[in-house]
Amino acid sequence: MGKVITRELQKRGIQTVCDLLYTLPRSYQDRREFIPIHEIKPGDTALIKGKIMEIRRLRFRYRPVFEMLVGNEHGTISARWIGATQYLYRFKKGDNIILFGRFRRSPKKMLETYHPEIIEDGNEYEIGRVSPVYPEIGGISQRRIRRIMMDAINRFIQNLKDPLPTMIREAWRLPELGAAIKEVHFPSESRLEDLRIRRSPAQRRLIFDEFFMLQLTLALKRSKTSRHRGIAFAIQGIQELYDFLPFKLTGSQASVIHEIITDMSKPFPMNRLLQGDVGCG
Repeated sequence: MGKVITRELQKRGIQTVCDLLYTLPRSYQDRREFIPIHEIKPGDTALIKGKIMEIRRLRFRYRPVFEMLVGNEHGTISARWIGATQYLYRFKKGDNIILFGRFRRSPKKMLETYHPEIIEDGNEYEIGRVSPVYPEIGGISQRRIRRIMMDAINRFIQNLKDPLPTMIREAWRLPELGAAIKEVHFPSESRLEDLRIRRSPAQRRLIFDEFFMLQLTLALKRSKTSRHRGIAFAIQGIQELYDFLPFKLTGSQASVIHEIITDMSKPFPMNRLLQGDVGCG
């Protein structure tokens, strides 16, 4: 990575390899199959493969527009890039090309897409799979972020230590941490529907870790509090209080009073939150 990319990552709070690995995708794109042009509907996001039939240089509101007509045996689409004049010299009529983008119907009833991603030779890992989409990081392209992430995983994932005990992981049927992180970034076994709603086994593992560490922190805090000396109170007259009340306590109310009294009788500080609904009695 160059200095510019490193600086943009640091602005995002990504200082270490671990920070990078935990920069998780915000969504996923289905690039597993090429979609025949005649099957694409307006609003679809699709991966297509075809030949450049024509190249045009247009203008839109005084800005240059690069357009190519891409076709195959299933039809023809229009792909346009506003301001991307560099493409004018990179491609020529007759070139084979792979595009991924969102399509709509033009006023002339042709399928068109604006600023689709061009997948060139050497980037075949971008197709035939479910592809991650990351949060915006400066001006770094999604393709570049994916390359950086794949390189980090290939080089460092085997050195990542799993903090979760094997017994707990097996009890909850969770994958190992390294395998989970790799699967979240570059899915190979997860269902796309599960990934999109954060329910894949790999995502469940990372979510479990967050709650587990939170519970562990609270447990350690409670353990530390229990070692401090407090004032033990001997509470008496509880039955008289019950008899005095003009209503009968619910089972939950009686239970929580008993728990509070038990806490107050112990020789260390009480750490309890009493929660109730207004008007519930």
